[in-house]
Amino acid sequence: MISYKFIGLGMIVLAFISSLPGVATSQEAFVTLDLDGTYGNQGLLELAGARSGQTVKIQVFGQDLIDLKEFNLEMTYDSSLLKPTKGEPGLLTRSFKIPDVEVSDGTLSLKGSSTVSVAEGDGHVATLTFELLSDFDSAGAAKIMLSSMSIVLSSGVRLRLLPGDVSVTVTSSPPFDPDILVPQDFATIGEAIRKSTSGQTVFVAAGIYEETVTMKEGVDLIGEDPVTTIIDGGGSIAVFTADEATLSGFTVRNGGGYAVHAWISSPTIRNNIITGSDRGVVTNARPVIANNIITGNTIIGIYVGNNSASPVSPHPVIANNLIVRNPGTGIFMSGAGGTLINNTIDSNGSYGLWLRAPRDLASLRLDIRNNLVTNNQRFGVQAYKFDGVQQTNDYNNIWNNNSGEYNLIDAGRRSISKDPLYANPLTVSATKLSQTDTEEFDYTLLPGSPSIDAGDSASIFKDTDGTTNDMGAYGGPDQLTTSFTVAIADIHASVSALDFGQAFADAVSSQTFRITNPSQATLSVTNISVFGDNSTEFSATPVSFSLQPGETKDITVTFSPTSDGEKTSLLTIEHNAPVDPIEIALTGTGIEVQVVSNIVVPDSTLDFGSVNVGSEVALGLTIENPGLQIFSVSLSDIALLGGLVPTVSTLGLADLSILSVTSSDPAFTVSISKFGIPLEESQEITVTFKPTVSGSKSAILSIEHNAPNEKTPVNVTLTGVGLAPDIDLASSSLTFGSVLEGETESRILRISNIGNTELNITGLTKQRDVYGVTGDLPLSIGASIFGEISVTFSPSATGEVLDTLVVTSDDPDEPTIQIPLSGTGTAGGTGISVAPSSVDFGELQINQTQDATIVIS
Repeated sequence: MISYKFIGLGMIVLAFISSLPGVATSQEAFVTLDLDGTYGNQGLLELAGARSGQTVKIQVFGQDLIDLKEFNLEMTYDSSLLKPTKGEPGLLTRSFKIPDVEVSDGTLSLKGSSTVSVAEGDGHVATLTFELLSDFDSAGAAKIMLSSMSIVLSSGVRLRLLPGDVSVTVTSSPPFDPDILVPQDFATIGEAIRKSTSGQTVFVAAGIYEETVTMKEGVDLIGEDPVTTIIDGGGSIAVFTADEATLSGFTVRNGGGYAVHAWISSPTIRNNIITGSDRGVVTNARPVIANNIITGNTIIGIYVGNNSASPVSPHPVIANNLIVRNPGTGIFMSGAGGTLINNTIDSNGSYGLWLRAPRDLASLRLDIRNNLVTNNQRFGVQAYKFDGVQQTNDYNNIWNNNSGEYNLIDAGRRSISKDPLYANPLTVSATKLSQTDTEEFDYTLLPGSPSIDAGDSASIFKDTDGTTNDMGAYGGPDQLTTSFTVAIADIHASVSALDFGQAFADAVSSQTFRITNPSQATLSVTNISVFGDNSTEFSATPVSFSLQPGETKDITVTFSPTSDGEKTSLLTIEHNAPVDPIEIALTGTGIEVQVVSNIVVPDSTLDFGSVNVGSEVALGLTIENPGLQIFSVSLSDIALLGGLVPTVSTLGLADLSILSVTSSDPAFTVSISKFGIPLEESQEITVTFKPTVSGSKSAILSIEHNAPNEKTPVNVTLTGVGLAPDIDLASSSLTFGSVLEGETESRILRISNIGNTELNITGLTKQRDVYGVTGDLPLSIGASIFGEISVTFSPSATGEVLDTLVVTSDDPDEPTIQIPLSGTGTAGGTGISVAPSSVDFGELQINQTQDATIVIS
């Protein structure tokens, strides 16, 4: 773990970066040096488990160094444990010449100079690289201290900066030892961050975490692996409210608004996969956004805005990101400056890079170089009101963008426009999708690519092998390393055309079709719309939704002609699958309505009588269309034995359209609900009563129609009675008490039927032979009466005997009832016998006595 603390304020910042195998992501800690020597500042870099030959990098940053022309920094170190290997300029001093590091007895000196002074005051000054000379399994320390630094301004003024006693101690702790583990210490990321304090690291094991995470100042949030450690949620998923925080090693997906929201805050967002949200990363400050894969975000991959409420002007560092296949714009800089270095921006649905200048042009500085901007649907680089903006726009490859490469901005003298020769870009054809729904994409450059060694040749931009910068996310000193196999959305529609046939003008008819997501990715249907001359007479719902893998959605399309004649339109389904929008042809014919006579329907009731629960009775209902004479509904109380096969001829001008037939109670159903009846013909439908509970039922059958001169709907009253027995026992258990062996004790069990039809008792079972049941089965009990059965207990041994009497009946909701039985057998030999049972002493005088004998045995 890397921990650190702040003491005092200053103008130079050290960043310590460990480069150790086995560590999922490089860790950074920033220590601010006080330059007047008043305060001491100390940073602690723990590297237990590190091995000889591994490296430690120290980055020096400066603030307010405008007009810097030379610098000289001196640093002391433990020469028995550390060996300086290289000194390099930073982004701020990228034009500086820096000779080799001068080393002498544990002291090094790094100098840099340029003929052109620094125009920007804040940034990365230099990087020092040390090699570890010892393993760190046991206790040990290596001190590093920036002992002094001097700068020379373009005016010739020399300033010597004394930072105070600042040291970095290398000790024997784990190379990555987080303070808090998720889910071991806390089940959720949010809870872990709430319990953390500044300077701590929260490590999250692989898994899916469905939550919104609000970051805390000074807390680093590190995922085990960006492919398998997933934060999934709605709204803004990762929210930064303060600086000095890090988000690294996650997939951040499916945010309803912003995936990562760093508003008025400047965190580090590194080594993540950001996908499936409206906007990937949104900021208006100075974050570092590096080494991320940003794909499949609907509106914008990265948005940088300008907000007057922000205490600093927006100027992020956006470097070595892969920003591909976002349906909207790749990067949108709205009134913001920034450093955009070595990004690959490919196959986005709108602009690759969109630059909009602020009102205050003097405050805006843009550095755009070493980027690949290719295959985007609109301009590669689009600028708006950009004259006067301070910018470096060079060494980029802008190629094959649909609307053109540049608009309202110059290309840069050393930029090119050539096929970069990606190894396997994410451009998937419909044919490929039919074979697989996942694709491992690779935006590295093939040998012979014109973008290899074509970037800025300054040493600060050199590739890790020391060669000239390769354009794109896989070039430069901080090359993208994150990669994964992407699941590609696919879409299938159940129809390619819908024909609505003939429909009356101003009437509504509808059909449905189904959309399926057969892929392993989330399918987003962004818009369903209708185009064509008759588009206003067709409509679809819903028009947008998302489907998870394997899910389906039914789409209802309605046809409501406003006039007669043939109608045609095209329904288009826009989506995030890498195939063209789906098109479905819509056709229908509008026909004028001929006025027919009024509908005359007598008050009618369709009575189904009594029907057992679970059974059903069907009755026929005939609807006639006598044309200009009368429209009537006739009832038949004859139960239909077979299914209804309706026949409807081709509709004519005087034909009747039944728009719907619906029942107000689901116990009553109809066989057909929408049909047409030609002139002077009829249509018979089936109405079925299937009660699910006992008791009287009534409902209204509503017949919606298009007859022009009468009210709608026509209502028919439906009645019926559901029959069901209902068992009720007078006793919930039977207790026999103590009974002598060989004796028999009996109990009466009363069974009542509180239902409205006959109850049949079909079973009376028990397990133990000492219990008996008398009575013939089946036992039929009429509605609202009761029957009785006798249950006996005849113990054959001493002791308590338990059993259960199971009563089985045709009660639909209580087919079996269990009655606990209990009794105790007692031994017969322990009884008392008295003889005789009575004694008669006859008549005796007063004070006379008479004896009698009683034998007790």
